[in-house]
Amino acid sequence: MKRLRKITLLFGLTACSLVNATAQVRLLPSHPLLSEIEPAVRLIYNYRFDTALVLISHIEQQVPDHPVVPLLKALWQYHNNFPLITGTDETDQYIALCSEAVNRCQVYLDRNPDDLEGVSFDMLARAMINLVYVDNGETMKVALGASALYRQVAKGFHLMDQFSEFYFTTGLYNYYREAYPEAHPVYKPVASLFPKGSKKTGLEQLKYAASHCIFLRAEALFYLSLIYLNYEDQPQLAAMLTSRLRALYPDNTYYLGVHIESLFINGHFEEADSLIAKLSQAGRKNNFHRMKYLIFRGIYEDRVLHRPESAKKYLEAGIRLTGQFNRYDESVRTMAYFALSRVYRQTGEQSMAQKYYRLGKQYAVYKYQLRMSE
Repeated sequence: MKRLRKITLLFGLTACSLVNATAQVRLLPSHPLLSEIEPAVRLIYNYRFDTALVLISHIEQQVPDHPVVPLLKALWQYHNNFPLITGTDETDQYIALCSEAVNRCQVYLDRNPDDLEGVSFDMLARAMINLVYVDNGETMKVALGASALYRQVAKGFHLMDQFSEFYFTTGLYNYYREAYPEAHPVYKPVASLFPKGSKKTGLEQLKYAASHCIFLRAEALFYLSLIYLNYEDQPQLAAMLTSRLRALYPDNTYYLGVHIESLFINGHFEEADSLIAKLSQAGRKNNFHRMKYLIFRGIYEDRVLHRPESAKKYLEAGIRLTGQFNRYDESVRTMAYFALSRVYRQTGEQSMAQKYYRLGKQYAVYKYQLRMSE
């Protein structure tokens, strides 16, 4: 859950609601087209990829040259091929789509650097590019793209009263500008280049976004869950938020895994049985979800069924799949190391228990992770 992932809309789809609100509507010549963008996003989030493609195709027919088209395709690519690993064809296609959107935005920005539509979509495209670089630990590429991204984000700081969606972008900046480099010191040099934020103000703005935003409500909920778990150390509240996400997007496999992880962190192991079974189905086609399934199943075998040998097999199999997903698997890998250390202690294999305990400590960053080692 540590993942600074999944900002599938990190600073954006704000653009969609902005376009609907502004008097200079160029994206959407008719209300029916606007009404297709939000359902397309919702379908992507809920992993209804084939149906989402139909809507995206219809939108492209109506506005073939607008940046919303490659951005929707990039969002589809991000979720359909999650996790995106740098150096793969899928990630190269994703970056190309986001870059195409940036180029299309330049038409608006050349006429007016403060053009609301151009700023919004350019912000979204750059954020989506940086998202993948953050997830893959590409620190230098994150730094290179941060300045241009911030310029567009900063323009939204003064638009919150006009457009509720900007409460998300501004709140995210205010909170993470302070909290993220505190937890990840490697980013402190980059963060120092930008104005200070406020964790308290950012949290208030994100709470407002979670209740009032239209397009960004799910993202606000997700990031609030991360904040309460990783930075505010309130795992019970984080679990309440991941439960709300599961209710909104019941077929989203990533949110499923996030919620199982949240249940385990809170010690609610018995509640996860049916959810783990559902995750196993997704794991047949995707090694990332299979890795999570094996690790979660191993923890369940230990904590609920009290079968240490079976738990050991599942956990070891899951750990063998880690390491190929860059930063995407860090939190669940840490959980697996501590869980396997616990199992080895039960079976009297102290040297192996110490080995996995040390590995867990190596990856642990947040307080809840350190408590899992106890």
